[in-house]
Amino acid sequence: ANVTLPTKTFIVNMAHVMKRSFVAAVFVGSVTFAGARRFGIGAQVWARWEPVHLQSERGGIPITDLSLEHPTQPQSTPEVRTNPPPYTAHFYTEAVKDHAADAASSPEYWRQHFYVDQSFWRGDDYPVFLYIGGESPQGPVSPMLLMSDLAKEHGALMISLEHRFYGVSHPTPNMTTDNLQFLTSEQALEDIARFRVYLSGLSAAAVDTASDPPVALKHNIGGSKWVGFGGSYPGALAAWVKTKYPSLFVGTVASSAPVQPMFDFAQYAQVVGAALRNPQIGGSDVCYGAVAAGADAIVKAVVNGSSLPPALQPCSQMTSDLDRITYYSNLFSNFQGTVQYNLEGRTSVADLCVAVGNGTDPLESFANATALFVNMSAKFSDRCVQSNWIADVIAPLQNTTFDASSIMRQWTWQSCNEFGYFQTTTGVDQPFAPFEVTIKEAGALMCSEIFGLQNYTAPNTLWAMTNYGGRRISATNVTFPNGNMDPWHALSIVNSSDLFYNACTPGEPSCTAQAMASPTDVEVFIANTGHCRDMYAPGAMSFAGINDTEAVVWAHSQISARVAAYLN
Repeated sequence: ANVTLPTKTFIVNMAHVMKRSFVAAVFVGSVTFAGARRFGIGAQVWARWEPVHLQSERGGIPITDLSLEHPTQPQSTPEVRTNPPPYTAHFYTEAVKDHAADAASSPEYWRQHFYVDQSFWRGDDYPVFLYIGGESPQGPVSPMLLMSDLAKEHGALMISLEHRFYGVSHPTPNMTTDNLQFLTSEQALEDIARFRVYLSGLSAAAVDTASDPPVALKHNIGGSKWVGFGGSYPGALAAWVKTKYPSLFVGTVASSAPVQPMFDFAQYAQVVGAALRNPQIGGSDVCYGAVAAGADAIVKAVVNGSSLPPALQPCSQMTSDLDRITYYSNLFSNFQGTVQYNLEGRTSVADLCVAVGNGTDPLESFANATALFVNMSAKFSDRCVQSNWIADVIAPLQNTTFDASSIMRQWTWQSCNEFGYFQTTTGVDQPFAPFEVTIKEAGALMCSEIFGLQNYTAPNTLWAMTNYGGRRISATNVTFPNGNMDPWHALSIVNSSDLFYNACTPGEPSCTAQAMASPTDVEVFIANTGHCRDMYAPGAMSFAGINDTEAVVWAHSQISARVAAYLN
């Protein structure tokens, strides 16, 4: 049952959007790595534009730029405050390392991090809302989430569960390629199922022996209905857990969920191009054309050895095609992040298009846009564009040591192993075609070199399709909110009128046509919005001068109605 969007929408007054000069950030999970220096590319460019899951290890205290960053070291217990936080932090000590191991053997346990927030919980058997963690350290549920508002409305207990191999949830002592075999979506789904069964077995009177410190529930939970929430990869997990374990959740909300695996994710750049052309969010044909001309001019300048404007200077000499791909991909990444999180408190599409201007001088236009993301008065090494394939892409992702905050080796493994999601510039109708970032460099070579995989060709997307169904949804009671200016919506469940409905890169082995098995599966189509925009609580961005559009208000009402229907 498709839910369509009212035709009228509001345009945010961009004069009030907060601006700040920050590096092209790595938005993965709830982490935003931002600073003066651009990050290395590779997975960070091609497999890293993931959702800000709107969680903060700071307990949901609003952060001025809405990035909701984690601290460097996630805490295993709540930080010290004058007033105690509303949540408690725990480790589930009986999480199973390998759910596929022989059932006759003794399971090997590890410690999985989670948070419990009983602030709104009204009594015995009131519902439980589970925030599903993904490819980042996971904090407690933030009051800036719609989920928090719904928990207050329904008197729900709030839980957030960290994903294996991220944050401080380590099933293995390190991240060698051999150990990463235990990092799969299937293992993560079984973690969720086992944890849900464990927690449901507790009571207010019982002594918890399977968590450190023990969970002390105020009420009984055995008869509670569970609703799962997740955004982007955790959104896909929210859909898949309802598919694989339908009795454990009465419903789930799968925001911006890329349920369709795609090795060559060419559609990402195509949505970026569509956004740059969209006048509803500050784009135009002039802006699109100027960016395309700038990309072409940059490639010609690099090939001819011509001078580049200061904002486009590479950090090191480019001596190979892979170095050049590294450089081009870093330039592309600024536009990726802007479109993905447009109107979510960061540099906007409108800002980019104002900086690009009319494109009279293509190089300068592209440089002006790039300068939005760096401090041009910083020293050269802190503002240049990284351009070394080995030093900036491969070597950093070969570090196998856990440090409680690193995420890119793990997420790159998941992309190389199961999903793909590698963002190329080879598709039509996008302005970055001159960069020629192909699936060979963006996926195959990177995976092979980082993990030492001989004869690697592609992830096993066919297995993911067979196991979960792709766009063919067999679960019931799953809500799929998606913004049509979010690049990831091209891999999700969308309205049949959308340009990327059933989008598939030619040659992909595992694309399926969209189909939903039940009228209780609903897609919520949100015009002119970016990634996981629906997950913010109503008015959460008002302090930054960003008001909820009519489309966002409508989406919140639809999601709220679906959650109420699940519980009733």
